[in-house]
Amino acid sequence: MGFGLSCIKYSLFVFNVIFLLAGLGILGVGIWIRLDSSTFEHFLGSGSLPLVSYALMVAGSVVVLISLLGCCGAIMENKYLLTAYFIFLLLIFILEGAAGVVAFIYAEKATHIIESNVLNIIQTQYGYPDHKIISHAVDFMHSELKCCGYHTPLDWKTAKFYKDNNATVTEIRNNTQVPRSCCKNPNKEGCNENIAGNDVFQVCPHPCSLPLSVLRHHYHTSSGGSINK
Repeated sequence: MGFGLSCIKYSLFVFNVIFLLAGLGILGVGIWIRLDSSTFEHFLGSGSLPLVSYALMVAGSVVVLISLLGCCGAIMENKYLLTAYFIFLLLIFILEGAAGVVAFIYAEKATHIIESNVLNIIQTQYGYPDHKIISHAVDFMHSELKCCGYHTPLDWKTAKFYKDNNATVTEIRNNTQVPRSCCKNPNKEGCNENIAGNDVFQVCPHPCSLPLSVLRHHYHTSSGGSINK
């Protein structure tokens, strides 16, 4: 075997090993969502959660099988396995194109679902001891995206946790108006006691909803589509 063919052979093998790992990752996320549905249903909604988890598991399984086919075909230099591999690979690209069209059509609906679920979490669930996991998820969103609330910090003004007069809740809240994760410097004492204060992330530099808008804008423009305002 010449150097060129040998190089192609092992390059194809390495590519499919990476493809295999990606497939296992997708499969793992699908299984994780299915097993830990109580956490993800807050963001994705209980209605769409099974569809998302099964779609990821199916997609991951298909990628794993095709990558194994490519690995075996490359190492064994079996033309039948390689032919089947390239046919399946072509089908994947076609399905990706179809998925892109569906994602383009339903992007607005997906944005509204996420917005509705996140606002519901802020208004009714955040801060309570029986919702620790979801509260940590909101704190993570604030600290990583450097924002507060979904649209503005005022989203917290009507949140149940910040209006509840229960003695236990009042003690936990301790005169604060927004979560500490909303603070530009979370270590500063009293940084979250004023919802309109300079210590809290305001709409500037951006609201938490902006990253979704940026992703939609990037997808629409890269797909050649129009951007819905």
